[in-house]
Amino acid sequence: MNAVIQILTLILVGYYCWLVYSWRSVDPDNKQTLERFVNFALVLGVVIVGVAAAKIIGSVGFAASVIAAFIVWVQVGLLRTAGNLTLRRSLVEELLQTKKNHLALLAMLAAPPILLYTGMNPLRDQIMVYIVMVELVAISAIFLGRTLQEFVRQKVSLLVWFLYLCTVEIFPVSFVVVLAVKNA
Repeated sequence: MNAVIQILTLILVGYYCWLVYSWRSVDPDNKQTLERFVNFALVLGVVIVGVAAAKIIGSVGFAASVIAAFIVWVQVGLLRTAGNLTLRRSLVEELLQTKKNHLALLAMLAAPPILLYTGMNPLRDQIMVYIVMVELVAISAIFLGRTLQEFVRQKVSLLVWFLYLCTVEIFPVSFVVVLAVKNA
């Protein structure tokens, strides 16, 4: 299993380097190339979660990738449903794009420490975990600020923003955490 993780880590390092190199040719004004770059970064993020979880948990760790993707899928479904019910599709599309961009940013920033984490000895592992946690908290805070700005810009009540956070962002994650703790 360790050899498989090392091979996947080398492949991911190459993929990450290709993404960083291809970022030079991405024109922020060209939505199509920017969207393609964001999609490639999201794929990188999902695979990296699986590799890191495989190192932590073992062969069951790849299920963490599937669970993370499932949580995002449920969040998108809940957000789209809420948008259809409230007839605020433009707000929903902006929130989905914001979420996608911030997940891609997290994937690009977390990739180097996670890839280093998969190849390091246990003594230095904690440093990489802390780095990723700080990045996660920072990106989450930026994401919360951007969603708040979007709600204020479209003149939607802050109560609705709070309900959005509880229903769409927090509930799916907390539900999976509760299931994991119960079954552990």
